[in-house]
Amino acid sequence: MRKSIKDIKNEIIEKYKELVECEKKGIFPGIVFISNIYDIVYYQSSLGDYETECLYNLYTSLISKCIDESFNSIKNAQNSEFLNLFNKQIKKINYIIYNLNKGFNYLDRFYMPDKNKISLNAHSFNILENNFLELCKDNLTKILLNYFKDNNNLENEEKSNEIKKILKLMNINKILPKIKLIKKNNEIIWENEGSILSENISYFFLIGSLIIF
Repeated sequence: MRKSIKDIKNEIIEKYKELVECEKKGIFPGIVFISNIYDIVYYQSSLGDYETECLYNLYTSLISKCIDESFNSIKNAQNSEFLNLFNKQIKKINYIIYNLNKGFNYLDRFYMPDKNKISLNAHSFNILENNFLELCKDNLTKILLNYFKDNNNLENEEKSNEIKKILKLMNINKILPKIKLIKKNNEIIWENEGSILSENISYFFLIGSLIIF
């Protein structure tokens, strides 16, 4: 018997919940789990464009749901606690995107090219950039400024690598475009899209690299 769109959505949502639980336990869902989602997507897509479009919208809503849950879990944290939780949530989001993309792979192979849409991977990371990373931007910026104020951080290789990962992520996703710190005497001028912020720190920073004077 043909299932309704509502039943299909509920079925995939339940699979999404299972996926979240797998991520919490630190395990991969396995090929059978992914195949179950793929089979549902394949069958529904074969019914027509309307059903396929519903699946695409469902995929979008699941990625958005994951990102909302991640941000809500860290929004009240500050400083190093925020940074630690941020890194954990980025891993979680990547895990969910990776496995959902496998389950929804049929859309990538046929529906997306046919409708001139970008890949699911590109689509999901656009959502990540425009939501999660944008919401985290202010906290990440404060952490970066505090990092440069503390000379001891320069000797802490682990901390330095942690910061570089964030900078790379922000740079790749254009979260902080055209950002630079210019040293003038012992003052740093922070230029970011026309706005200027002065900070009394003694390093020159151009996004992606750090030079000690």
